[in-house]
Amino acid sequence: MHIETSHAGANHRPFNQPQQAVAALGPWTAHSYLNIALALPATILLAVVSWYLAGKPVLSLRPHLTRLEDRAIAMRDSLHEAWTGWVRRSLSNE
Repeated sequence: MHIETSHAGANHRPFNQPQQAVAALGPWTAHSYLNIALALPATILLAVVSWYLAGKPVLSLRPHLTRLEDRAIAMRDSLHEAWTGWVRRSLSNE
């Protein structure tokens, strides 16, 4: 999501939402150094929180997903063998 601001010095690139959020606080944040000084720690804090609340727990589920994927592949292979066997039998009976 790209937030348009009317503050002087606001960067309009797609990956600068934290800077634009800080710029939306008021005209005193239009100075680039002040904006970065406020946005950078907030960005790092949110990245760390995101890692511990989402990234790390999801990666811990990877072994379970691998087992589930192995089961799904085995089921697909057995269904494929059953289907091709049925097709061969039905074609040979014609």
